[in-house]
Amino acid sequence: MSIPFPLCSHSPFLSYIYISWNTSSPSPIHTDQYSIPTMTEDHKEATTNDHHLKLPNPNPPHPYPGRRSPKKIVIALFAMIILLAAITVLVLYLVYNPKKPTFTVIDAALYSLNLTSPPFLSATLQFTLVTTNPNPRVSLLYDRLSATVYYLDEAITVPVQLPDLFQERRGTVAMALVVGGGEVPVSEEVAAGVAGECKGYGVVEMRLVVMGRVRYEFVGGFRSGRYGVYVRCDVLVGFKRGLKDGDQVSNLIGGETKCKVDI
Repeated sequence: MSIPFPLCSHSPFLSYIYISWNTSSPSPIHTDQYSIPTMTEDHKEATTNDHHLKLPNPNPPHPYPGRRSPKKIVIALFAMIILLAAITVLVLYLVYNPKKPTFTVIDAALYSLNLTSPPFLSATLQFTLVTTNPNPRVSLLYDRLSATVYYLDEAITVPVQLPDLFQERRGTVAMALVVGGGEVPVSEEVAAGVAGECKGYGVVEMRLVVMGRVRYEFVGGFRSGRYGVYVRCDVLVGFKRGLKDGDQVSNLIGGETKCKVDI
């Protein structure tokens, strides 16, 4: 009895082995009864190429080789402008070397000082403040100036807005600052401290603070950016009793007082 048996089902060349046997006495299989065809070199190459898939290139060539994107060009120009501006400011600073202005309180007057519950404090003061620009080739422009009086690091007057100020090179300007006039809520410590110093020593230690912005104007009209300016003047104001409101009842103790300036 013979049964065809496929040797390799996936091969394009189907070959069969005929297996014969006798139920009574099986006979061995003779390999010379069949032959297996071999694959040619062309077929091997074709089969190998079919099994390799062509994947897309993850880095396709630029559609316009040699051109930069507009976004990169804008970023590069912006960075170049910032770099040139920084170099210009640095050169001007090294050439002109601008110095901070000076502020000095040369006089002070207290026109009224009242304490009411719960507590509220109302005071009216006047300060004569002199500022000097020491720079021979740089002018100063001030804006958004305001003045406030403090006692024990607590404001006892409302901020007063001051006009803009232009200061010439090596120029000096004197300002008469009138601060206060309205009631300001204060702490118990401040109320007790002001009342005790007025009744006991007759001297009140106060701090005049002037805040704003300043710009440097160099020769040729070039102006720098705006910088914050903070002027702090610690003064001793003498208090005299027995005078009516509206009279000058105090003066500056210790003479002229130089202020600390931060820019």
